[in-house]
Amino acid sequence: MAVVGAGIVRDERRCALLIGDQPVPHRVLAVVGPLLQFLAVAGTLLLIYIFLPVDRVKYFFLLFLPLVWIAARHGLAGAAAALAFIQVGLMLVVELGDHSGDVMLQFEARMLALCVTGLLLGVVVDERQGHHFVEEGA
Repeated sequence: MAVVGAGIVRDERRCALLIGDQPVPHRVLAVVGPLLQFLAVAGTLLLIYIFLPVDRVKYFFLLFLPLVWIAARHGLAGAAAALAFIQVGLMLVVELGDHSGDVMLQFEARMLALCVTGLLLGVVVDERQGHHFVEEGA
């Protein structure tokens, strides 16, 4: 009997993604995961700055979702890379649009909150993974 669908199998030692009844190789997940995360950040930036109405600053909170995903998955290094990509996207939007100084100040204040959140979450994830490795080694 064949099982059709996708699921996650967890036990004490490992976690595997199943499609049907076959596990997906980790090297496939290593390529697909970061690609999906990049597309999530790029898609969110496009959604906020191209497809939404004129008052774009109030939709900035949507960028927290992919950032938290990346920071929880890759720690501080992933959070820093995602924040750099978001900052470059924000600079392009501000440069290409005709935004006033007040709007730019609002963007940067929200970017500061995004940076603090992402970097702190990345540090917590790295520390937790380091603590986990210390417990396994003892």
